Parts: sequence; structure tokens; C-alpha cells
Amino acid sequence: MMRLPKFRYLAPRSLREVTALLAGEGPEAMVVAGGTDLYPNMKRRHQTPKTLVGLRLIDALRGVSGSAVTGLRIGPATTLSDLEELAVIREHYPGLHEAIHSISTPILRNMGTIGGNVCLDTRCNYYDQNYEWRRAIDFCMKCDGDICWVAPGSDVCLAVSSSDTAPVLCALGARLRLASRKEEAFVCIWLDAQHRAIAFEVPFTGTLTQTSVYPREIVKAALRINAAAVIFAHNHPSGVAQPSQSDELLTRNLKEALSLIEVKVLDHFIVAGNQAISFAERGLL
Repeated sequence: MMRLPKFRYLAPRSLREVTALLAGEGPEAMVVAGGTDLYPNMKRRHQTPKTLVGLRLIDALRGVSGSAVTGLRIGPATTLSDLEELAVIREHYPGLHEAIHSISTPILRNMGTIGGNVCLDTRCNYYDQNYEWRRAIDFCMKCDGDICWVAPGSDVCLAVSSSDTAPVLCALGARLRLASRKEEAFVCIWLDAQHRAIAFEVPFTGTLTQTSVYPREIVKAALRINAAAVIFAHNHPSGVAQPSQSDELLTRNLKEALSLIEVKVLDHFIVAGNQAISFAERGLL
């Protein structure tokens, strides 16, 4: 029998509490809603967070509002079963309904959430095994090892996304609203040569108005992760998404530094409330 590793479970009742807890716990914490993907991964020791921040008690993250005319707002903690049963989704968004209906079994759809499905971990047959099995083959590039067993000659991990709903949501033009802490945080989404996400890091955090970002550390992270490309993002707690001159200068400096090791900067997003701007779309790269 595979057992969960020891962890601490926190049950906040508001988004403000969630963001504060995640900021305080750092990379040792993960969020959990239905847990249909995370808990099996923890049993297989794919992820071993010291703290889990539960989202079940936050009413603001559940439910659907709006209409087919104005568009729907879907709370990320809404269960897949609840969405599958909604007439508005079945009649006006049949592609999304079919994607949800195809997910696993009714029991898991009763527990799993739309947010969890969108954020599913990438996987492959060599990765989706217990710890002892993976240790017997000397692990793999995605977790604890140095080789991709799907293609041993590959320099990058070939594990793929298994989200059922993300492609349909992208086709429908869905947008995500991010909740963040009060201070600025600088995010790196590292990608392989096929521009698939292989790592997510928050290397720098700051104050309400600024974050100090060091290109040397970004370059070291790119080499450590063996990335081919990166997308940067940071938040503006002020609520104004307009990039500052220092934002533009930092992006140019990072792009020049990473070009020396042949890592491409694909974009830099600034997020403020429910707004986001793209440096690539504005021609700032």
C-alpha cells in the first residue's frame, strides 16, 4: 500500500488568507482542492510538500455566474460534476461539456475541480509509477533523474500535458484571474525547445512597489533547469498594469543576458488585478 508522506494541512476561509499562507510557507507549500491528482502524486513521491493549503472552505472559488450572452465566470473550485450538469454549458459550450464528461469516472468528477484539471501535472508512462519502480530505472529527467526514457537521446523532458479542459478553454478564449499577495513577486516559467513548460519558479519577491531581480541568478537558473526559453511575469499590487521604464530596462537586460546562453525570452507579463499586459504584444521585446 502506498502511503501519503507526512504534511501539515491548513484550511483558510478567504483568498487573502490563502495568498498570505503561500507567501509565508514558500516553495514547501502547495494548494489542494479535490486532490484527485495531487494526492496520488504525493503517494508516488512525485511531489512532497510540507504544507497543503486547502481551498474547500472558500465559497468565492465555487460556482458559476453570468450567461451564454455575457460569458461565464467559473470558480476554480467548482467540481467537474457540477459543471457537467449545467444546462448552459451543455447547450452553449458543448466542446467544454464533452471534455468534462470524458474525464475519468463519475466518482473522480465528483471530487475533481475545473481549476485542478487546468493545472494538471505533465506526465508520461515512465513518470506515472511508484517511487520504487522509478528508482529501479534510475528515475527520469522530470523527477530525480537525468534522462528522458521516452527519448533517451533528448535533452529535454517529453512529459506532456494531460489536461482535458485546457485546450477547449483556450479555444473559447477563456481568461484566468490570478490572486496574489500584496508585495511584488517575479515569476519565471521555464520552457523546453518545444515551448512546453518544464518548471515554474518565484526567484524574487519584494515590497509593495518594487522587486530586485538579478540577471546573474536568472542565468544560473536557466542553466540548472536546462531551459530553452522562458516567460517572465510579475504583479503590480498597485492595480496598474502599465509597465514602467525600469520594467522595460530589466526585460532588455534579461533578454541580453539569456541570449548569451541561447535561451529565448518569449514574453513578459505584468498582472494587476484582473488586467494583464504582454510585452510581446506591445513590441517591447
